Amino acid sequence: MIFLYGSLLGVGLLLIVLLSIPVKVRLESTMVFLVQWIFLTVRIAADQKEVQTELLLFNKKIEKREKKKPKPDSKKKKPKKAKTKKKIPFSLVKETLMDAAVRKVFFQLLHLLQRCLSAIKIHLLNWNIGLNDYYWQGILVGLLNGLPDNENIQVRGNFEENNDFLLILQISIWRILAAIVIFLFFFPYIRAVRIYFKFRAAT
Repeated sequence: MIFLYGSLLGVGLLLIVLLSIPVKVRLESTMVFLVQWIFLTVRIAADQKEVQTELLLFNKKIEKREKKKPKPDSKKKKPKKAKTKKKIPFSLVKETLMDAAVRKVFFQLLHLLQRCLSAIKIHLLNWNIGLNDYYWQGILVGLLNGLPDNENIQVRGNFEENNDFLLILQISIWRILAAIVIFLFFFPYIRAVRIYFKFRAAT
């Protein structure tokens, strides 16, 4: 019994440590998108012709297995008859939108979005901007020089028409999970089911 409790405690501590490690998202101007978490990396590279996706584990590429194409079915399927749906009355839509449960869900969605955005932190932004027009480039350089110095966020202008950027974000898994748990805990399930059955009966 003690061994079981010790194992559960060890698994719980390991899970806490893993979830405390943030997810790193890297986006480059060369159309390379990286998502890194512990030893797992997803790399997406796009060009004018195609988009390549790679999955790396311990910096080793995991090869994808090619799926066999299904053989064409010679039997012709009978077309399904389209079901005629009733139009939902405008009075029901208006009554639903004015319902307190709908307003509560709407505000909870806004709070969920706000909490998820607060879980995202800019770790590094390095952006070089070079416009074709020297007049507007001079105005832009003057505005950028007035920005406060920040080691993590560096936006610079140049007269060489060089445009490149590097953005690295850190996403806290704990904050995302906490935001989802709070949303699910306060969600008005009973009222939502009632609204669903109202719409189902109307259609």
